[in-house]
Amino acid sequence: MQKIHCEIKGLTPYYFNKYMDVKPEKGEKAEKEYAMKMVYCDGEGLYFPGIQIQGCIKSSLWLTQTKIEKSVKRGMDYVSAGLKIPEMITFIPAMNIEDVELVNERVNIGHDQVRMGWRVRISKDWGAEFDLMFVDVLPEKNIEEALRNGGQFCGIGGRRNWQRGRFEVVKFE
Repeated sequence: MQKIHCEIKGLTPYYFNKYMDVKPEKGEKAEKEYAMKMVYCDGEGLYFPGIQIQGCIKSSLWLTQTKIEKSVKRGMDYVSAGLKIPEMITFIPAMNIEDVELVNERVNIGHDQVRMGWRVRISKDWGAEFDLMFVDVLPEKNIEEALRNGGQFCGIGGRRNWQRGRFEVVKFE
């Protein structure tokens, strides 16, 4: 196993989107309370799941059709099986619940504007540090390229298809 230390810096707002089993009740107050429950927060502060980085790398491999051992699918399978990422990745600088912003955005879909409901985001500077461990079958250059492309084209967090959660790789060593 190889170990690489990574640091990323956010370029666009990070939107929290923790999975919830229940639907929000009707009404603005209930919708806001529901949105605040989607924030990843523990006693030490805000974080995001490491699996979002793994998903970002896999999406990048698929998007750029990067082949490992002559197959895009095999590369994605290797990332699923052979890439170890921390379960929780804390934001840097350290943030807490007071650093989030509750927004009610509208998006354009065709000629219509659609209200997307209340969402929670970090719009100021955000970043993260974490260690990647991976099996020797995965070439280091492919992982770095996939992480860089994933940050630029795929992002992490919620609302990624609206250019949210984009980041740049500051350190990969």
